Amino acid sequence: HQATSGAEEISIPDAASGAYIHDIEVSPTNADEITVIISNYETESIYHTSDGGETWQGVEGNLGDNGDLGPSVRSTVTIPGEQGNIYFVGTSTGIYSTTNLDGSNTSWEQEATNEIGYAVVEQVNARYNDGTIIAGTHGLGMYRGSFGGTVSLPSIALDPNEGRAEEKITISASNFEFNSSPEDNEVTFGTVTAN
Repeated sequence: HQATSGAEEISIPDAASGAYIHDIEVSPTNADEITVIISNYETESIYHTSDGGETWQGVEGNLGDNGDLGPSVRSTVTIPGEQGNIYFVGTSTGIYSTTNLDGSNTSWEQEATNEIGYAVVEQVNARYNDGTIIAGTHGLGMYRGSFGGTVSLPSIALDPNEGRAEEKITISASNFEFNSSPEDNEVTFGTVTAN
């Protein structure tokens, strides 16, 4: 495999010295939206960018209230909900979620308090097509849950879905935008480029 362009450093300038990147989540609906987990105690642990890494914002919020930088954060996942993204993090004190990343004002709420409680959540992952969340804990096994909303993923449909060369095909999309410049919208079927 070969990248289409060279690698570009997008490191987080405010990241604490000695901390390490433990998890990276690229939004399933916007490749420029990235959440990074830096796992260590007493450090800002959750960073977010919506511009592909040009700028980063610490979004640990109330997980580090009262000047005490909170639990060790281990992993993250983003669910594209109908009303906007839902962000989940697995920590050394359970699993938390928020719908609004707002720097130090981010408000995280603990999830599954009766099931997972304050167990260490090493890994959170998702099945995006239906919003299922999977959490892997230290000592309590795995848990599955759903955020209880409608998932809003991009989709593209072809009509007809089979055809021959030079037949007209209609491409429609939901939760997806084509570029306003037609020359920037190249569609390839196998080795054949449509124009």
